Amino acid sequence: MHAMTLPFQQDHRTLGNTALIQHGLDAMSAVEVEFKWRMASQGWWVDSARFASDAGYASELLRLATKSQSFALRECAWLLQHPSD
Repeated sequence: MHAMTLPFQQDHRTLGNTALIQHGLDAMSAVEVEFKWRMASQGWWVDSARFASDAGYASELLRLATKSQSFALRECAWLLQHPSD
């Protein structure tokens, strides 16, 4: 006998992928997300995984951001450099 899947039921594999995606979003702070979008608006793409794991890469992006004409981007960079302030 075959198990019948109802249209409103999700496949177990889909639920697992959704959980992984949500975990990735939870790991990034709201400031990091805003930083990434503001950098993109300036024409600088940010590799989130590399930003989190490569201090040299992160430092270079933060240096670029602090020299930006965008106050909001400079503020994001400052917040990322001073998370407890």
